[in-house]
Amino acid sequence: MDATVVLRNRATNGQATQKTNSAGQYTFVNVAPGEYEVTVKKDGFRTADVASLTVEVSRSYNVDVRLEIGAASESVTVTTEARVELQTTDAQLGDVVGGTTLVRLPTLQRDASELLTLQPGTTPYDTTANGGFGNQGGTVAGARSDQNTIVMDGIDITDNTVGGGSNAQNFIPTGVESLEEFKVGVTNSNATFSRASGGQIPLVSKGGGNTLHGDGYWFHQSDGYNANSWDLNRVGQKKSPFKDNREGVSIGGPVFHNKTFFFSNYEKRRFPAGQTVTHIVPTDSLRNGILEFKDGGGVLRQYDLATAANCGPGGNLACDPRGIGISPTVQALYKLNPAGTDSSVPGVDGNNTLGLRTSVTTPIKQDYITFRLDHNFTDKMHFFGRYIYSRNLQITPTQIAALAGKPTIATTGNDTRGDGVIGALNYAFNSTTNNVIRYGWIRSRIFLPGLSPSASAASLALPGTDSSGGPVALAPGLGTVGLLDVPIDVDTQRARTQGNFQRTKQLIDDFSKINGRHNIVAGGSIRWLPITAQRNDKVVGSLASLVALMDADGNGGASPIPDVNRPPTCNLAGQSFCLQGADVQKWDRLYAATLGVVDNINVLAVRDGNLNPLPFGTPLIANANMQAYDMYVQDTWRFKPSLTLTYGLSYGWQTPPHEARNEQTFIVDAATSQILTAQGYINSKKQAALNGQAFNPVYSLSPHRQVWTEQYLQSGLS
Repeated sequence: MDATVVLRNRATNGQATQKTNSAGQYTFVNVAPGEYEVTVKKDGFRTADVASLTVEVSRSYNVDVRLEIGAASESVTVTTEARVELQTTDAQLGDVVGGTTLVRLPTLQRDASELLTLQPGTTPYDTTANGGFGNQGGTVAGARSDQNTIVMDGIDITDNTVGGGSNAQNFIPTGVESLEEFKVGVTNSNATFSRASGGQIPLVSKGGGNTLHGDGYWFHQSDGYNANSWDLNRVGQKKSPFKDNREGVSIGGPVFHNKTFFFSNYEKRRFPAGQTVTHIVPTDSLRNGILEFKDGGGVLRQYDLATAANCGPGGNLACDPRGIGISPTVQALYKLNPAGTDSSVPGVDGNNTLGLRTSVTTPIKQDYITFRLDHNFTDKMHFFGRYIYSRNLQITPTQIAALAGKPTIATTGNDTRGDGVIGALNYAFNSTTNNVIRYGWIRSRIFLPGLSPSASAASLALPGTDSSGGPVALAPGLGTVGLLDVPIDVDTQRARTQGNFQRTKQLIDDFSKINGRHNIVAGGSIRWLPITAQRNDKVVGSLASLVALMDADGNGGASPIPDVNRPPTCNLAGQSFCLQGADVQKWDRLYAATLGVVDNINVLAVRDGNLNPLPFGTPLIANANMQAYDMYVQDTWRFKPSLTLTYGLSYGWQTPPHEARNEQTFIVDAATSQILTAQGYINSKKQAALNGQAFNPVYSLSPHRQVWTEQYLQSGLS
């Protein structure tokens, strides 16, 4: 007992001191990952030195030192044993990746979160096609992937709007070059880390030391030795460009020796990539208002909608009773499409439609920078602060513009920017009492722009598309995609614009006290979670633009085409000028599209919190705020060196979202347009019960005396 134990950080020379208790035990809390030396001194005994001890994130270590009788000036070097895998202070299970291993493991995006699925107990890949839940991987110990929690330097960086998945976990990058260690706790978390039922993933950033050090790196992939893809080569298109450059530099060292240290990392990626895209375009015959279908004898028949008289049940009626044929506006739209060259594109029939297969440029531009400063005010007080900035600018081919005589271009993108500040102050009141205060401010801004149908309609300026509400975009055959495309995509899924802006502000306090054989820790956190979501669509069906749908037979809610406006269905082998059963719906859809039959115009209309209409074109904007509170207390009781009991209690709650303008999403009755509420549902059921309109069966068993007669056996069950 009363031996002096000194723990010294080999990089910064910072040290902490403890006295052993009556059982010869000592404990150091809140030890940052790194390389350490342990020195044990006591009068009448030789000094014992543990020359090298590697401390990893969220790990506990037992370092037992045996003192030998002798002069204090004499020293004995002790070699520590590798007992990292077996935790004796709690039951947490997990693996740590750090040092050169973290940097050299293959990570396609150079982000530590990619290593999650390499840990034991995780699901590396999961899709709905193979019976999964659509989590995209990243599930830990059977929990859904949106139950993972990622903490960097003690601050939560988990995505609070897009739950989980191996592709969407943290909302700012966690570059491997800027991190010291990465750990995944797969099960049995203790009370200090109980906010999620999935993986607990703590990350620790690199810091500087007394030695100036740095490195530079460059990764390059080139298309110089790549062959063209088979698809592009077959249709005479050049190969897509592929020159991926990722480079960076790191540097760290002292500002004031043994006092102030810094570390910084900058990484950039420049990737002028290209991707193959396809469009379904009209054939020359369809551009002129002529539909082509095979009849019962397999003969390809042409139907000029302006003059054809092969429609109706008898095959003797005009297909277009007006005698007009193709709409001049639709014909102008059709002719803006480039010529088709590929009949293998899915959805193409080769008669009315052909495929366009080409490549578009989709460059990627990424930048990431971080700076960390550590400062020792005294031996008892330590501060560190960190700043992070990142941006990811991409052109994506979700929506494309394919105009005749012009290069095909991608018109959607991904503009993601993030930044944050993290700080912590660690103060040791004495050798047994310690407190850490942390503050974090993390921000992510994701903007997914698309060219709105209103903007594309204005640029095409087709005759007859002007209106008092602005230009009207045409959507022939786009009630369900896969029949026909327009030069600039206008359907909801491809032309929408979305934004997701979230911030996390956190204040955390952790207190620890060593009392004999007890290591007591307690703390709490407050998180402010403001979130702004913006979109000009309602997922399917409409945008904040005027889009005229020209389709049929329920596609996009369109009405059916009457039998009198199509050729009869083939009933006999060899029957001429009839439609095969599989072609009936395609005829209806192409017929409505080519004649320019506008079935409906769906518009996203937005109201404020008081249900007052907002100007046309206003996007949906939700500006909500939440707060989350967590607290815990835990004790680690060392009965003896071979037996430890860890027990604790944690509690947390989160407030419901509050929208700044009191806007909320409601479900309405389709028949009455009345808003459906939980209280209203309960009241309706109560009123139905009072009116006797309820199914409320009563079951009972009643014994009856059995009586044998010549006719029957009577028993009872009612």
